[in-house]
Amino acid sequence: MSKRFLLTMFLLALPSAFATDSLPVLLYHGIEGTQVPPEVFADQMAALHAAGYQTITTYEAIKFLQENRTLPDKAILLTFDDGKRTSYYPVDPILQKYDYKATAYLIGKASARERSSPGYLNASEVRQMLASRRWDVEAHANSSHAKIPIDASGTLAPYLTSKMLLANQSRLETDDEYVARLRAELTAANDVLETTFSTYVNSFAFPYGQYGQNPTNVPNAKDLILTKTRHRYSIALYQYFTGEGFSQNQPGLNTFMVKRIIVQPTWTGAQLVDVLQRGSSRALPFHDALDTNTGWDAMWGTNAFSGGSMTVKTNNGVSAMTLLDGSYPWKDDTYLVRIHGHRGTIGLVTRLQDRNNYATCDFTPTSIRLIERVNNIPVLRAQKSGSFTYPDDAVLTAQVAGNQASCSFNGTTVQGTLMNLTTKGGIGIRSVDATPNAAFVEVTEVSSS
Repeated sequence: MSKRFLLTMFLLALPSAFATDSLPVLLYHGIEGTQVPPEVFADQMAALHAAGYQTITTYEAIKFLQENRTLPDKAILLTFDDGKRTSYYPVDPILQKYDYKATAYLIGKASARERSSPGYLNASEVRQMLASRRWDVEAHANSSHAKIPIDASGTLAPYLTSKMLLANQSRLETDDEYVARLRAELTAANDVLETTFSTYVNSFAFPYGQYGQNPTNVPNAKDLILTKTRHRYSIALYQYFTGEGFSQNQPGLNTFMVKRIIVQPTWTGAQLVDVLQRGSSRALPFHDALDTNTGWDAMWGTNAFSGGSMTVKTNNGVSAMTLLDGSYPWKDDTYLVRIHGHRGTIGLVTRLQDRNNYATCDFTPTSIRLIERVNNIPVLRAQKSGSFTYPDDAVLTAQVAGNQASCSFNGTTVQGTLMNLTTKGGIGIRSVDATPNAAFVEVTEVSSS
């Protein structure tokens, strides 16, 4: 048996060294001066390639997120919205140079026709893209990449998320008329592309990133839109903004709603790589001396770094919370935080899924409490009352193993059972005080093992 064969078998036995458990999705529009300039895009792609990033297809992304299929380490999904000519012609030679792939999210009404719409690819050009095998095409809209009037004063709102003012009748659509238009648009966005290009459409990218999270005149728009979208597509994509949780996508967490990082025109290639590295899955054990921000993201309130400490504080409210990006895959761990000063309740957040689902060890002057929050509803799982003082250099601990959790400080431990959260999730820090804009906690060290 050859040494090369033995080495190959050894490497195959170590998939974790060559596979990823998080997926960043990058969003571009046109590669032009008003978006990401061509020279900036070229630098970004060169830096990604030099750092070892590999592109995948939308189909591979779906299999990873929904079936936990293996992806190579440093896998990324490149996406381009709208189907503009500037999202293809400056991009394709660079894709070819690095053997990269990309997905174009098309507006069917513009690109599924032989005659060109100003600025958009026509059907012949899209077929040329597909023939290269460097591109997939997916649905972004048919007619819905537009805003519609929603009142007599001419107020405009996104097509999918709002009832339309029917000018000829001087009234808004009824519920039934709105749902029928929504269903027809989501169907057409799919069917026009599949029929024109003889391809299978797997996914839908919400126009303007709007899926009803910012309702106008349809209070239940989000539920209606997501329900109808699920009927037609395997995944739906939207824009990620700071404060919305983990920046990358994980099996078990982002199986339908997939977030995209909006690539900024000011990012150099090195800065883009840094953004991806900060959001990538982190290994245990973990230690952070907090000299700089290595990936802490303020979900609400603020965080600030200075002189080897991070201060989490409120901003126009009574609470603040920050998470460690990339920590979602952690399962059983012991999480220690060293504090320097505080006002109000100190919360060690664990099993963090998103801003509404997590467990927290709350340390107050009169109690230590284990709380499980599901769909933003807190449930007390365990508590010990007493008199607690948290001096400078105090160490607080949260521990999770399976569905068991505990909170500890200075020899006092509270233990309880988490009933609803999954067996993995990230970490964070929160601060709460009844007085607005008063809560803060200064942290000088974080570790998890």
